[in-house]
Amino acid sequence: MNLARKLHPMYSYSKINTYFNCPLMFRYRYIDKVKVERFEGIEAFLGKRVHETLEMLYSDLKRHKENSADNLNTYYEDRWNKKYSDAIRIIKKGYCKENYLDMGRKYIADYYKKNFPFTSGTTVSLEQKVNLKLDGHTIIGYIDRLATAKDSIYEIHDYKTSGSLPPQAVLKRDEQLSLYALAVRDMYADAKNIRVIWHYLAFNKEFSYLRTEKELKDVKNSIIKKIGIIEDAKDKGDFLPNASKLCSWCEYQAICPVHKHKFSAENKKNDIYGSGVELVDKYALLKLRKKTISDELDDIRDALIEYCTKNHMSAVESNDYIAKVTESIDVKYPKAGDEKRKELEAYLKKTGLWDKASGLDVFALKRVMKETLLDNRVAEKIKAFSSEETSHKVSLSKKKEGE
Repeated sequence: MNLARKLHPMYSYSKINTYFNCPLMFRYRYIDKVKVERFEGIEAFLGKRVHETLEMLYSDLKRHKENSADNLNTYYEDRWNKKYSDAIRIIKKGYCKENYLDMGRKYIADYYKKNFPFTSGTTVSLEQKVNLKLDGHTIIGYIDRLATAKDSIYEIHDYKTSGSLPPQAVLKRDEQLSLYALAVRDMYADAKNIRVIWHYLAFNKEFSYLRTEKELKDVKNSIIKKIGIIEDAKDKGDFLPNASKLCSWCEYQAICPVHKHKFSAENKKNDIYGSGVELVDKYALLKLRKKTISDELDDIRDALIEYCTKNHMSAVESNDYIAKVTESIDVKYPKAGDEKRKELEAYLKKTGLWDKASGLDVFALKRVMKETLLDNRVAEKIKAFSSEETSHKVSLSKKKEGE
């Protein structure tokens, strides 16, 4: 057994998620521990400041201190200004830090207005670290706010500053808060029933589900399986990159085989075709030309067919080439999914021709119609399902000397 398995490494939901987003990023971050210049995206920075502000709100409430909406806004702006630096990266073009600062202000103001006077539950803990033992591994995580409701149900609150709203079906299958629910059950003897609650602050919406025993068991098995996949990857050294829209926020792009060409000096080296960047541009240009030429060829082909049809010709000559246009009549039968197709299939089975037609293979059916001595009534019945389509073929040849 691999030593890593014996040691039972610690996992978190984000660590597991990193592997399934991009195995190579997992390797760089958790196995090789590659030292790179870490940066923080403005979205993550915004999320931290909003979380800090809501943590302060409930921390003060536990001590019977009530903050106003203005107090929260002042605290949020103060934390923002103290923590903000030039290292914070804004990936999305057309946005500046003031846009995100305003977003946070609105999230907090909307949350305050919706939940005031904050009497829906009793706060047990804030930013609660949890440890869950799972198949010999330890899963760690942090609960934004753990509370008990008036119905004695424990509630796990999670604040989201994401700009997208997931479908409820996705939330119902969420594994992160279910892991936290399993940990809370281990921590508190009276935590028989646990409700998980997401606060999507950008939309001022709240979603909650009371987790069932089956759901918790399914999540437990799913996470054990995922950890097994990661441990197998460690044994095999199998950590391939997975390019996605998340790459823009990755700090390992300069060493990643998918993105390092943007940073490599080798990319600027000239060769017979130029640098890597020039190769991409040339390839793209030729692909575009190929499509344009293909479209033009189709137009000229259609024009040539029309010319020959109008003038009752089967060939046209230039000084060097001969273009021959041949016409053929194709018999077509109904396609799969067509009601007529079902009727035809039923008729072929009824007449015993289904096997000969190879399960209504079009070419086999044509052969049956051509080679089999069919009763005229049967032949006419099958023919009624068919239609004829005229098609043309253009063949081009170079004229031989003397032609």
